[in-house]
Amino acid sequence: MEYKTYKLGTCFSLIENGAIIKQRKEAKGFPITRIETLSHGKFNRDKLGHADIFDTTPYKRYILEDKDLIMSHINSRAFLGRTVLYRKKGNEQIIHGMNVLRIKTNEQFLDPVFASYLFKTSHFKKAIDSIRKDAINQSSINIFDICNIQISLPSITEQRKISHALQLIDKKIETNHLINDNLEAMAKQLYDYWFVQFDFPNEEGKPYKSSGGAMAYNERLKREIPVGWQCCSVNNLCEINKKAISKSEYHHIEYLDTGSITQGHINHTEYYRVDAAPSRAQRKVEDLTIIYSSVRPKLLHYGVLSMPKENFIVSTGFITLDAKNKIMALMVYYFLTSDIVTRYLASIADTAVSSYPSINPEDVAYLDVVLPNKDTIKKFNNIVEPMFRKMSKLRNEIATLTKQRDELLPLLMNGQTMVNYHLSDN
Repeated sequence: MEYKTYKLGTCFSLIENGAIIKQRKEAKGFPITRIETLSHGKFNRDKLGHADIFDTTPYKRYILEDKDLIMSHINSRAFLGRTVLYRKKGNEQIIHGMNVLRIKTNEQFLDPVFASYLFKTSHFKKAIDSIRKDAINQSSINIFDICNIQISLPSITEQRKISHALQLIDKKIETNHLINDNLEAMAKQLYDYWFVQFDFPNEEGKPYKSSGGAMAYNERLKREIPVGWQCCSVNNLCEINKKAISKSEYHHIEYLDTGSITQGHINHTEYYRVDAAPSRAQRKVEDLTIIYSSVRPKLLHYGVLSMPKENFIVSTGFITLDAKNKIMALMVYYFLTSDIVTRYLASIADTAVSSYPSINPEDVAYLDVVLPNKDTIKKFNNIVEPMFRKMSKLRNEIATLTKQRDELLPLLMNGQTMVNYHLSDN
C-alpha cells in the first residue's frame, strides 16, 4: 500500500475556533458545542450548552455541517486533541462554540471519517503532545502548530475501506450499548414499579396497590407498605466487606479501582503480581457482589459483578455487599442505586470531616429497605436476573470488540494490515 506524507494544513479546507457566546446552565434555545460535548469519544448531544439563542441568522457561518470534526484544543493534557465526528440528524442546527475547533477536511487528501480514527492513534497523540503549551490549570495547542503536523496517508479509496471496517466494529459496540441502556432502564423501572409504587402483580396479575391491595402503615419507614411486607436494614440482608485477600492465595490478580467503574460499566482493570499490587487491592468478590465506592459517591462509582474470576480483586475504597440469599442481590442493588438513596448518600458524604467527600460502611449498612415476601422477591429476580446476565455478556463483548478495534487501528493506519474487501461487497 502506497503512503504519501502531507502537512495536516494541506488536508484541511477549514480549521477555526467557534463563536464567542457566554453559555448559561438554565438557558434554552439552539444548542452550542462546548468541551463536554466531546465526552466518551463521541459527539454527545446531552452535553451541549445553551445561551437563549432563538435565531441562528447571526451565527450562520458557525452552524455545524455533516462530517465536521470537532477537536478539543484547550483542555487537560489527557484530553488535549480529542476529536469527534459530527453526523447531522435531521434538520438540527447546532452552533459551533468557543474552545473547540471545527475542522473540515479536503477530501482530495483526507476522508473525514478516516481522520476521526487517525486522530485517535498514539502517533497523533504524540504529535499533539509535542506541540502543546502548558499553563497552570490546562494545556493548549494552536491552529498553526496543528496544521504543521506531518501525517502519512494511503489513497482516499483505501482510507474509506479502513474507515468502513472500523465503523462496522463501532456500530456493533454502539448497538450493544443501546441494548444495555434499554435493559438497565427496564430493570430500574420494574424495581420502582414493584418496590416503590407497590404495583407488583397481584394474584390476578393486576397492579397490587392500584387495584386496592391491602396496605399497612410502617412506623419505621413512616409510610404504608403492602400487608405482610417488612422493613429491615441492609446489613440484615447482606454481609458487608465480607472477605479480604490473603497474599499467599494468588501470584497475580486482576484489580478494579473505584474510578474504573461508573453505574455498572467497568472501563478497565489492571493486572498485577500480588507483591506489586496497590495497597488498596484487598477486597475479594464473588458472583453478584455489589460494589459501592465510599469515596465521592456522587460520581456513581458502583456496580454488581457477574461471575468474576477467582483472582478478581477490588479496592478497599469500595464497600462490598454480598446478599445472604443470592435471590435478593439484585433487589438490594437497585435499592442502593435508586435516585433517592444515591442522593442521600451523596449528602452524607458532603458533610464528612475527611479531606474529600466520603461515606462509611455503616452509612450503607443501616439503610432501611422494604422487604417483600419471598414469592415477590423470587418473581422479581426471575425477571431481572436474565436481563442482568445479558447485560454482563454484552459488556464483555463490548470490551472484546473495543480491544480488537484499538489493536487493529494502528495496524490499519500504518499499513501493517489491509482491508481485503471492496466497499461494494458490503
